[in-house]
Amino acid sequence: HDIVLLTPLASSTKVTENHRRMFRTCFSDDQQGQALAKFAINKLKLNKIIVFTNRDNIYSIGLSNEFLKEANSISKTKIEQIFYSQSSFVADEIVSQVDLKNIQAIFIPDYVTTAAQLTKAITNKTNHVTILGGDGWGESVVFNAINSESPKTKLFYSDHWDISFAQKQAAQFVKSYTNFFKKAPTSGAVTTY
Repeated sequence: HDIVLLTPLASSTKVTENHRRMFRTCFSDDQQGQALAKFAINKLKLNKIIVFTNRDNIYSIGLSNEFLKEANSISKTKIEQIFYSQSSFVADEIVSQVDLKNIQAIFIPDYVTTAAQLTKAITNKTNHVTILGGDGWGESVVFNAINSESPKTKLFYSDHWDISFAQKQAAQFVKSYTNFFKKAPTSGAVTTY
């Protein structure tokens, strides 16, 4: 087949694995998971971390695994993992499995709706826990929603691009996009460009 696939947002390594004509313009979950773990442990100095993993979601499993592999190799304490299922998902029940006063951070590698529900359940109980997320948070959707309700909560998530990175060619794209759509481009628009 002569079809070429170029994806701006599919971060799973399985998308391009063993496919000669499939490429991504974004980072992979391997890179994202490693970077998030290093950021949490080396930069934020967090060691008591729980990872919430959606066992029904390949993205959540892959990103969790990469985060855990890196975190457990550099952390002084073992990073724990809690699994949940989308079919029986109740955010408050999942959060109640964790003694929040003994946790510094929770990593939620899931998509925007589930991540928002879990984050809200955590922030309803405490604001001392740092919450980490991946690109599945829908750019800043989860961050903005929770930050407006619980501004003291520390939230960090990874994304494919940020407007502060716009240099020469990207700056021209940002200007054109903003003029046309009357808003700044999303990371997906930029990685597509």
